[in-house]
Amino acid sequence: MGNRLSGKWIWHPDEAADSYAEFSLPVQCGKAKKIALAVASEGHFAAYIDERLVLFSQSGAYPDAPLYDERAVFRYLADGETHILRILAWHPGVDSSCYINAAPGLWFEIREDGRVTYASEAGLACRKAAGYREGYKKTITGQLGISFLFDSTKEEAAWGSAVLAAARPQPKRRSVSPLCLLPLRTAASVTRTYRGTLLFDLGEERVGFLSLDLSSAEDQLLTVAYGEHLVDGHVPRLIGGRDFSVEYVAHQGKNVFLHPLRRLAGRYLELFFSAPVEVSHLALREVSRRFSHKERRFDDPLLQRIYDTSVNTLRLSVHEHYEDCPWREQSMYLLDSRNQMLCGYYAFRGTAVQRHNLLFFAEGQMESGFFPICFPTRKSYAIPSFSLCFPRTVRDYVEHTGDRSVLPLLRGAMEKMLAAIGACRDESGLLPRLPYPFWNFYEWSEGSDNDSDLHRTPEDYEHAYDFLLNGMYVLACREYALLYGEDSPAEDMLPIIEKAFRIGDSGLYRLTVGSDKSSVLVNSVALLLGLGNEKTAEKMLSDESLVPVTLSMHTYFYDALLQTKVDYSDFIIADIKKKYGRMLDEGATTFWETEKGWQDFYCAGSLCHGWSAIPAYYLPRLILGEGPMYTI
Repeated sequence: MGNRLSGKWIWHPDEAADSYAEFSLPVQCGKAKKIALAVASEGHFAAYIDERLVLFSQSGAYPDAPLYDERAVFRYLADGETHILRILAWHPGVDSSCYINAAPGLWFEIREDGRVTYASEAGLACRKAAGYREGYKKTITGQLGISFLFDSTKEEAAWGSAVLAAARPQPKRRSVSPLCLLPLRTAASVTRTYRGTLLFDLGEERVGFLSLDLSSAEDQLLTVAYGEHLVDGHVPRLIGGRDFSVEYVAHQGKNVFLHPLRRLAGRYLELFFSAPVEVSHLALREVSRRFSHKERRFDDPLLQRIYDTSVNTLRLSVHEHYEDCPWREQSMYLLDSRNQMLCGYYAFRGTAVQRHNLLFFAEGQMESGFFPICFPTRKSYAIPSFSLCFPRTVRDYVEHTGDRSVLPLLRGAMEKMLAAIGACRDESGLLPRLPYPFWNFYEWSEGSDNDSDLHRTPEDYEHAYDFLLNGMYVLACREYALLYGEDSPAEDMLPIIEKAFRIGDSGLYRLTVGSDKSSVLVNSVALLLGLGNEKTAEKMLSDESLVPVTLSMHTYFYDALLQTKVDYSDFIIADIKKKYGRMLDEGATTFWETEKGWQDFYCAGSLCHGWSAIPAYYLPRLILGEGPMYTI
């Protein structure tokens, strides 16, 4: 093909939603010292060299700022022989919580010692990918988007020619290394259920691509349900309108299949079939980011298990970007990511993932100044309290890395966000709950989830003042002021907050003006603001009328205790052992979204959730004496 300045965005002539295309190119590389393959896709892609999967990604980018993944492929191409590069690409075509729909497109380059020798261009061999049911439209969850059906009985289509796709910018390299496909690990056990299905127990939570090797007595439709727990000995496939399953049409005889365009997660797979099958394996071929772990040893065996399980939870909850739960959502939230980043400084060596995602947050900021609920997503509603986590997340990064180069890059986003929220203060001097389309969420607990916001219309509004929105705004302004050496614009709010929310002389603060209901989280934020006193801390631990704090917000709870004059280190360690030890006693291999486990959220609670891995942060600090290396 010769030298090329750069690849072009290309696609199949048919741009239908939920469509699959594959592209093929013979390549022959010389004796270069370095050979790299770079690929970008509007959706998801998998690149093969001579049918060996060498690079893949679920995009995780914004349409107007595409990213490419790059991998060294010297060992596959540097022999002077002709090899076949084949790229399979999926255009989901439906917005979700981790994908923004745009016109389909694929871009790639092969570089030899930095010189582009092969690149995507119009006329490249292209065809619809055989077997994939296009327009399938069966949704797994609203956050994840569409499932898939692969029909192995379908014949391959004839090759045609790729055309130029809709114009978009040349992609930039993703600043973190590409994901890795780990060696296959088969199920720990296989059992036949009373209804004739086969149940595969993987032995632990896993995240990866569906992989199967089986023989079928005849052509038949197979359904694979996947999940993190069992109900009455079966995988609960249908949960509240969600459908945790994929489908595969087997042909008579031996079937070998790997689906590299959609990560699944869980511990259990259940195979539904109508004709006899002999299964060599049915598994999730694990996909992981390559981390260098920081080895730590604790004298207490339980704490060691808690720490190790926290690290495993973190590992399974980050791929192209941070994810809340790999089973149900794979969505990147600011609060969740703050916890994951903080833990990552202690669990893993290197901080490129944290830096990449901080910039990714800023890039996704909405015109309103707020950050969207997830990244990347087209959804326009925001969780204000999550937006307010951003300055603290940046401070964490600078204190643990010493890298101040991000500060000028992120300043504008922080200023815009704080100005947008600050502008909502009314004549009382306080911030009222924000109207549609905002979700005034703080944590999954009584009086703090406000999940009715998700169902309201622009006309619905309940005027109220929440302690947490006001307190978190003041904290965020302080963090910004600390980072940039300025005065906080919100300190005048403290006496107003004190007057509006203090519950008499109890030392406690109310959730909402007009109610005496209080929570551990509210009083944790009060202590962090410098309000309250030792009585407040004591009641947080002893007053059973307070709404308990949830796993996601233990950073506020523990940090508030640690800044008091009393040493609460032993309490925090005991609290971690109690709450996380109970999960381990119930067989957890990763930590749960909430303490209720799968029974929460109408039986849709995740058993692997990144925000719950915080022992990986507190145990090294409290027991090994570790902490941030830099000061602001």
